[in-house]
Amino acid sequence: MGAFGVRRTGPEFTGVRLRVPSRCLHPGHRDRALLRQPDRTFDRGRGGERDAGEGSGETPAFGSRPLAEPAHRRFGRRVTEVRAVASAKVNLYLRILGRRPDGHHDLQTLFQAVDLHDVLDVRREGSGIQLVVEGDDVGPVEENLVVRAARAYLAAADLRGEGLHMRLEKRIPVGAGLGGGSSDAAATFLALDRLFPGAVTLRRITELASGIGSDVPFFLGVSPLALGRGRGEIIEAREPFPSLAGVVVLPPVQVSTREAYRELARAREGSRISTPPVLVVPTDWDQMAAGAANDFEVVVCRTHPPVADAIAALRATAPLVALVSGSGSASFALYHTVGGAEKAAAVLSQRAEFRVFTVRTLTAWPNRT
Repeated sequence: MGAFGVRRTGPEFTGVRLRVPSRCLHPGHRDRALLRQPDRTFDRGRGGERDAGEGSGETPAFGSRPLAEPAHRRFGRRVTEVRAVASAKVNLYLRILGRRPDGHHDLQTLFQAVDLHDVLDVRREGSGIQLVVEGDDVGPVEENLVVRAARAYLAAADLRGEGLHMRLEKRIPVGAGLGGGSSDAAATFLALDRLFPGAVTLRRITELASGIGSDVPFFLGVSPLALGRGRGEIIEAREPFPSLAGVVVLPPVQVSTREAYRELARAREGSRISTPPVLVVPTDWDQMAAGAANDFEVVVCRTHPPVADAIAALRATAPLVALVSGSGSASFALYHTVGGAEKAAAVLSQRAEFRVFTVRTLTAWPNRT
């Protein structure tokens, strides 16, 4: 093999001594499994990671699972900075079932991610956890789910002495039922998984995610379309539908999820919640639209008239489907054509009290391979 040599040093051997192109080895070569395949590259402007001391614009794709051995141990490099995209979600179906002994409610839902997103930059730096938030006010930094997720990960990895500097650009409206906080937490776990490859197992990360929030495991999943059961943390990935254009409308009000559950319980007093039916998973958008429903909608619209106004305005634009997302306050609509969504957005944008976002449903998570 000439200059492309592979050496073993006995039982203590820990890696490949020279970086050998895989094309130089026979498929059955005993050392082939030790070789690192070249990572895909992407435009850093859309999110990515950077290795210390590297000046090229090519970077490993964010979100790919780490190899068995961290790259910095194999090749003398270590990742020091990661950018993660945290996508919003809507609920295409949401049924709230009975209350459990632990105080949570069982539910059935169909999550769909959309391209409205936050951006999280994480850098290994100094000591302690620092978070700077730009955009919508998300309250005290110490209570932010990004900080909670970072603390949980570092504790699980026994890396409490590590310093992190994080910058969160908020684009997803807060308190809107779009999963922004949960998605930010998931992005934090994914970013730290790239900064500290293999420090925490995927199973343990999923357990940590469930402890942060019921929606977080969805954002760690393999598909942007998924069934959610239990309290929302039991995820079953589904094959994504073709991407559709949509509109999200945010009225000038926030809805407390806890209060929404309370109002729903009051509305159901004296009635019994039936045994949950087997949720028939739609295979296309038309089937989905026929079964779309949200148990929160009636009570949230009654207690928050601006939400009722927003969903009525959306339904007047002849969408394929229009629903309140989660417990609100945002509502969304999806359209068969881009033109239909653009026309609806133009009409709704004339309402000064509404914030209007044009979106597309995702068929793959951004910057994951």
